Amino acid sequence: SVDSVSYSVADDLQTATGTLADTLRNIPSVEVDPEGNVSLRGDPGVTILVDGRPSGLFSGENRGQVILQIPADQYARVEVMTNPSAAYRPDGGGGVINLISKPNRPAAQPTTTGSVRANVGNDDRWNVGVSGIMNRDKLTLTGDLNLRHDTFTQQADRVRTRIDPVSGQTVEQRNTQNGDGSNDNVFVRFSADYRPTDRLQLYGDLYHVDVASDGLMRDVFEADAVGGGIASGYNRVSDGGFEGQFSGATARIVRNMGEQGHDWTNEIRYNRGRGVYGHDTVVDLIPAAPTGYERVDNRNDNDTISVSSAYVRPFASGALTPDPLVSNAFHVDQTVHALYATYERPFGEKLSAQFGLRLEQADLELDQVTTGITSSNDYFRAYPTFHLSYQMTPEQTLRGSYSRRVQRPQPADLNPFLTYQDPLNYRAGNPDLEPQETDSFELSWQRRVQQTFYGATLYYRDTAKAFTPVITDIGNGVLLTRPENLG
Repeated sequence: SVDSVSYSVADDLQTATGTLADTLRNIPSVEVDPEGNVSLRGDPGVTILVDGRPSGLFSGENRGQVILQIPADQYARVEVMTNPSAAYRPDGGGGVINLISKPNRPAAQPTTTGSVRANVGNDDRWNVGVSGIMNRDKLTLTGDLNLRHDTFTQQADRVRTRIDPVSGQTVEQRNTQNGDGSNDNVFVRFSADYRPTDRLQLYGDLYHVDVASDGLMRDVFEADAVGGGIASGYNRVSDGGFEGQFSGATARIVRNMGEQGHDWTNEIRYNRGRGVYGHDTVVDLIPAAPTGYERVDNRNDNDTISVSSAYVRPFASGALTPDPLVSNAFHVDQTVHALYATYERPFGEKLSAQFGLRLEQADLELDQVTTGITSSNDYFRAYPTFHLSYQMTPEQTLRGSYSRRVQRPQPADLNPFLTYQDPLNYRAGNPDLEPQETDSFELSWQRRVQQTFYGATLYYRDTAKAFTPVITDIGNGVLLTRPENLG
């Protein structure tokens, strides 16, 4: 396609045995950090789709945990769109990564096939999987079951230098973190594809994922005093982790209008996510104070129902007492109405172009139930796109593109409630935070010689209202981090 670059991973050994994070790390321009955060050319504002559609697995604040643990062998290709067309939502300044599932086509003769996979690695790492496909005339049934266990170690060292507001002297703060733990994953999927005629497809699927991560973390912090010595610090030992359950169902009807690419698709999707991150921590403070105990629980619940209709026609143990000082309820209601159109046509034998425009009306309602703070924000935006492809020779292609992207704040970025991080760090959202917008320009050259691929890309991005964490000293050495639109 003129607006994307596709990478086949069906025959990749890393895909057959590894996680989605392992596969994405092998894709040019894509990075995945140790916490599962995905970035495209250094920009973390990446939208991840499955077969061109949103998935509850890859949305919300628990996405990184899923990417680190979900098996990758169900995907055949990875499409990278740094300047997506108007057919895609403009969310995410980095672009779109589209995961293409392995196809299930009805067989000419009734067939039943299956496979069993098992892999063992060092440091107590293993995974097993079972897959099966049954074809009966016009019906195809597919099932997958995967189990995975991984272990991990982490090490981080940070040094922060600040100017004391009273004396004007420079003082240093040091933080060392290390830990180890394990990840466990269970993935189950079932799909049915029924094609009563050559022009009609009825499709449905169900999936469920359980992810669990448990570990022991050690955290040492020291802040120098003006004139020498240690002014404050702590030694924290935390035991905890993450547990998540993600489920979803899809029902789809696709009607072909008689020519390739001329389809009418109607779909309803339901995604449900439940994630809990918590830890028990013992804290020893400097100056000396009684040993403290902390219990922190962060819960993220997400239920999404999506209905879409797309017409495409080519023209060419123990009791715990919640602490009300650090517990809060925050409701976010965001509605986005969108209308888009794309037009693609060739200009001669070597040149082709695609034009697109997407119009969106967003309505946002915020309700900080605990503090009684409410806010609203309504805005209308237009997102144009343009793609140009020139076939220089049979082996060489030159491409140019432009798109306007938007990165909307996450609920945590909007919640004004003070969130406890550790004794010397708090975080709060900003209910007045506006979406970050990016104008993206790109020019690329590609050449393929037999099995060797060469490519070079020149790109420029202009971002307005960029999300910037602003750190403020709120007294007694406690720092508050809050996002602002400073770019």
